[in-house]
Amino acid sequence: MLERLNFLLELAGSLPFPVVLWETQNTVYTPLIQSYREWRLEAEKGNPVAQGWLRVLTGVSEKVGTKLA
Repeated sequence: MLERLNFLLELAGSLPFPVVLWETQNTVYTPLIQSYREWRLEAEKGNPVAQGWLRVLTGVSEKVGTKLA
């Protein structure tokens, strides 16, 4: 689901008009923060799956304009 959201946000960013994402920001903020913290711990241990998820989480965060750290 997160990968799908990332794709849709990328698509929204390519539209020739601005897309307001405040509702999306409010919806995903808490789950993004929690997931990022959990996956970061695993990524620091060298887990490549966790490192991949961190990239997706970071991409979603950047697209909706939130900060994870």
